[in-house]
Amino acid sequence: MIEEVIKKIPFFNGLSKEELYKIVAVGQEISVGKSQLIFEEGNSADHMYIIIEGQVRIFSIKDGEETPISTLKKWCFFW
Repeated sequence: MIEEVIKKIPFFNGLSKEELYKIVAVGQEISVGKSQLIFEEGNSADHMYIIIEGQVRIFSIKDGEETPISTLKKWCFFW
């Protein structure tokens, strides 16, 4: 499944089959529940995330108020 997803993302265009295989070999599919926090601003990301289904809200919190930054959808990625 991961290989098929990666092939659809322009960021990975131009990689050889061997390079794609290396990415697939270390990749892992996870499920994240609705409203589950993936990581917080200021934390360093140790993974690259590719959205296969659903969407991810990116927001900032200041003085307890959420400020929307972006909504990422299917085939988008972030780290």
